[in-house]
Amino acid sequence: MSGKEALKANIIKTLTDTLFNTAKVAYADELKSETANMSTADAKAFEFNKDNAMKMKAKQDAEKQAEIEVAGQSGQQLEERLKQQEKAKMEQDLEKEVTVEVKKKVDALTKKALNRVYEDDLQAMEAGHAHVSEMTEPEQEHDANVPNIAKAALDPAVMQLAAGATAGQDGLSNVEGDGVPYNGTVNITGARYF
Repeated sequence: MSGKEALKANIIKTLTDTLFNTAKVAYADELKSETANMSTADAKAFEFNKDNAMKMKAKQDAEKQAEIEVAGQSGQQLEERLKQQEKAKMEQDLEKEVTVEVKKKVDALTKKALNRVYEDDLQAMEAGHAHVSEMTEPEQEHDANVPNIAKAALDPAVMQLAAGATAGQDGLSNVEGDGVPYNGTVNITGARYF
């Protein structure tokens, strides 16, 4: 199959589907009114016959349109158009695959999380509590990994920084209370660098 024939076949297929779907949507209300007084079987048969007629007309129109489009294009234009159509189709397929894989992973993680919550609540119930949240003691109210601002504020290095900032200075003072100058650097343990 040459490039022109492949493009023509592709255009016919795409246009046939598009024209048929457009015609079907446009005819939906009229079809409903025409089949209102028919039995279900008769209505389905009538709809089937109308669909076939619309498909044949859509195919004929698509063939005419494809012939016109292909006739005016050079070989290079045809090749470029085929590449673009294939690329678009591959991108759609890839997007669908990615969506499916992401959904699978989300479902698996959700299931795992829900199973963990269920197991935790089951253990809590065995211990006489309705939920895991009731098992924590008052002093365990916060997670151990959450920063404790009150403890940080009591750190000597933080206190020095705060004192320097409130005195309107940049960071730490160059002279400590004992009169010893230093470069203003304090390491994490609170030791001064001179």
